Amino acid sequence: MLDVLTKPVVDHVTSQFQRPRGFLGPVVGRIMSRKNSNSQRNLWLVELLKLEPTHRVLEIGPGPGVAIEAAAQKVTDGQLVAIDHSTTMLRQTRQRNEHLIDEGRLTLIEGTAQTLPADVTGFDRIYCMNVWQFWDDQEPVLAGLAERLAPGGWLAIGYQPRHPGATEADAVAGMKCLREQLAEVGLVEISDHRVNLAPMVVAVIGRRP
Repeated sequence: MLDVLTKPVVDHVTSQFQRPRGFLGPVVGRIMSRKNSNSQRNLWLVELLKLEPTHRVLEIGPGPGVAIEAAAQKVTDGQLVAIDHSTTMLRQTRQRNEHLIDEGRLTLIEGTAQTLPADVTGFDRIYCMNVWQFWDDQEPVLAGLAERLAPGGWLAIGYQPRHPGATEADAVAGMKCLREQLAEVGLVEISDHRVNLAPMVVAVIGRRP
């Protein structure tokens, strides 16, 4: 009986890290922003982007806003946009980066990669960390994001498997899948990157011709 009662609770808590909400949402957001491995993987991905001061940048799923805060330190004269389907996470991103919004450097949108407004386009960099695995229609979503890149723009997808028993092999399998998908949607000069956390974090980057 205990196992029957426990599984729905565990499933609910786990789902919070996909879409923080309700009374647990703010708690999950604080965990995400303060957990060292979460910050490390996000800051690592931002470094891979080789951001320039005038870049136009989109983050899918900013969570508590750690990565977009780091990106803003490099994109000093460009434009930052972040979209998240969690009202709770957008609130935390806003609180962390309120000065960027006030300065007109950061725009927040509630929604998903699939619901981006048509005029949100022309990006030099689009990136996300641990969002890709939640898309049921991964390749169409990636194709849509690729179309929103400016010529020469980069799409960067970060992934760290977080399911129970996740291993380095799971991360490598995700990386191989991402390489194939980015090639399939027409991106070129595809590169992959790894950082040894527990488990391994990978990122795959492709450029729009």
